[in-house]
Amino acid sequence: VNNEPTEVKCRPNLKLNLTGYIIRHAAVYSGDFNSHHSDWKYRSNNICGEKLTEWSTNNQYYLIFDAKNRNTFRSARWQTETNPDLCFVSTNVHGRPLQTE
Repeated sequence: VNNEPTEVKCRPNLKLNLTGYIIRHAAVYSGDFNSHHSDWKYRSNNICGEKLTEWSTNNQYYLIFDAKNRNTFRSARWQTETNPDLCFVSTNVHGRPLQTE
């Protein structure tokens, strides 16, 4: 079990590099990714969102997300609601999330 906290940041002016964040056993990746993508209800995609989607697809990680649920963040300043908080999990051979016991 990897119990060491790991932080990955994607600032708007930097490129997101997730190549070092591939665990070859069952894993959960969660946090405030601050990445925009239509897969998690943003109106448009940004480069971080594109890279995160590519990373999860290439490494068979499943996004735990239901568009019917409320957004996870509300900006009082911009009067918007978004979903920067995401959770990706390892999948089985059928591309479905691994089940917990």
